[in-house]
Amino acid sequence: MFKKLLASVLALMLIVGCSNGTGSKDDESIVTEITEPVEVIYWHAMNGAQEEALTKLTNDFNAANENITIVLQNQSSYADLSQKLTATMASPANLPTITQGYTNWFYDAAQDGLLQDLTPYITNSVIGIEDVSDIIQGFMDGAKINDVQYGLPFNKSSEALFYNSDIFEEYGIEAPTTFDDFLAAAKTVAEKSNGAVVGGGFDSLNNYYVTQMINRGHKLDDTLDVTSADSVEVINMYLDGIKGGYLRIAGSDKYLSGPFGNELIAMNIGSTAGETYVKSGAEGKFTPGAVAVPVEKGIQQGTDNFMFANATPEQKTAAFLYMDFLTSAESTLYWAENTGYLPVRTSVIESDAYTSLDSMIAPIAKEITSNMFTIPANANAVYNEISVMMEDILSQPNIDLESTLASYQSTIESLWAGE
Repeated sequence: MFKKLLASVLALMLIVGCSNGTGSKDDESIVTEITEPVEVIYWHAMNGAQEEALTKLTNDFNAANENITIVLQNQSSYADLSQKLTATMASPANLPTITQGYTNWFYDAAQDGLLQDLTPYITNSVIGIEDVSDIIQGFMDGAKINDVQYGLPFNKSSEALFYNSDIFEEYGIEAPTTFDDFLAAAKTVAEKSNGAVVGGGFDSLNNYYVTQMINRGHKLDDTLDVTSADSVEVINMYLDGIKGGYLRIAGSDKYLSGPFGNELIAMNIGSTAGETYVKSGAEGKFTPGAVAVPVEKGIQQGTDNFMFANATPEQKTAAFLYMDFLTSAESTLYWAENTGYLPVRTSVIESDAYTSLDSMIAPIAKEITSNMFTIPANANAVYNEISVMMEDILSQPNIDLESTLASYQSTIESLWAGE
């Protein structure tokens, strides 16, 4: 009996000894120590202050890891980076080790086996991310393709509602906490200013539409019906505001931060990363404020970092250590301080070091990031078509909505079918 018990205990010890903290065995192909010099090529599209911050962080990492050299290669712009990746993925031998990018750029690459699943690295008992649960789940989900963790979050943002606090005070308006509050505030501004100031608007029309539909229980997949009652209601909410003069679209301005700074609009829902533009536009004229967009689920957006599967085992480990470093508390705080993007860790979002920054976003970042959705990697064509649809409808207030939506529904169904 004692021998059987001893054998069981030894077997259990063996299992525990060969497993990581998640209870699953480490992937034995993963190198856990870099003993010889390794070079990692990283393609990115950061410029200005963002490139300066990335260079500083990369230099710090290289200095702390004597056998690893991360080589930054700036591809000039997101458009150029996307085009180069698309061209190079046709000849994978010329791909970098890792790259910055939007998840939708890599949907086909994931299907073709060009991307490295990061889960075995994240859960590795030696080099894994021990406190991965501290990384905001909405951002982690945003770096997945078909539920596989191919990326780690990098320069992330969401949306916020920026408002002119001077106008709000003058007209006795409280910062909106519900979408009905937002619409009511917009109407009040337009009425009390005799139409001189428009109540509000959204920088991204497809974000507006998708956010509203997600919060009504719909999904951005092939079940989406833009002719449905909910869809018509979402569109008419904005369309009624256009007709009533209390909402507007960016149109030729491209972003509403310009009209907002010129006091032509009292509320602007746009990217959290746009705080700098909002502040500079308002400087010397009025005091801007910011609150979370008054919806249950907000959108997560921005780029992530991805690793290609054709790298050597040593390059993969070196690259993963760097990707992990960029998501560390110290790095993500530095990145947020110097670029305006959101920290990717809950502990940093909640820290005094972050919330005490001279920022409208920092004090509300916890609320903004508490419940987020992401645009699926395979939905980009439909997502872009929704932007065209909304611009088309809202720029023509007297449009035949029923026939217009029927036409767009046909187009969207074709896009889902890959036609």
